[in-house]
Amino acid sequence: MASGRILVALLAVIVATVAPASAQERGRRGSQPRPQAEEPPKPAAAQSSAGALDYVDGLEALEAGDYRRAIERLGRAIGADGDNADYHLPRGVANTLAEQFAAAVADLERAQQMRPNHRETMLWLKSAYQMANDEVFPNRRTSGSCFVHGFDVPPRYAEIVCNRMALEYSSSRWRGSYHDRDQRRSVQVPAPVKTHFPDAAREFVARHKSSTAEASGDVLMTRMKTAYRAR
Repeated sequence: MASGRILVALLAVIVATVAPASAQERGRRGSQPRPQAEEPPKPAAAQSSAGALDYVDGLEALEAGDYRRAIERLGRAIGADGDNADYHLPRGVANTLAEQFAAAVADLERAQQMRPNHRETMLWLKSAYQMANDEVFPNRRTSGSCFVHGFDVPPRYAEIVCNRMALEYSSSRWRGSYHDRDQRRSVQVPAPVKTHFPDAAREFVARHKSSTAEASGDVLMTRMKTAYRAR
């Protein structure tokens, strides 16, 4: 019996000692901020908002014939997302139309490296070489006709970019004459012919503006441009 009472007494002491400590520990835990639940990682955007806005603004400048501004805006888009072939291609187009052929070839070759079988890129790359003269940019990969079409590149588009824009410019620049397809005769000229530069730019932009609208919607595109101009 004595040993039983001693055991009970010892249990009472232990309980009395541990209980306050447990209460204090609970108090300390209660006073500490509860850890915040981690938010699930957000999916990365396909392209940064800054890049997308500059891309849209670059297309508008290209359509308006302001090739220098288009180069600058599209350069900013590339700065935001340098691995986006959709940014290198239009800057290559803008550089071609601005007669900056070394820069154009660099952009278009970069776009082609990222999308080797992209026919529109091949169309513009071969046209840039044609306009610059193969003696300036010797490259066997670009030899042959610039009239690249098929799949998503219709013959009419290739006709404007290659036959109308590139060949007329190239012939008039290097030979001083070109074949006027409308008049069906050779025409002597004192300077390179750029008659179809605006046509080629508009055709390019029309193709890419429609794809942008399909992806984001016309309302979103308008909001993007408004937000960009307001900053």
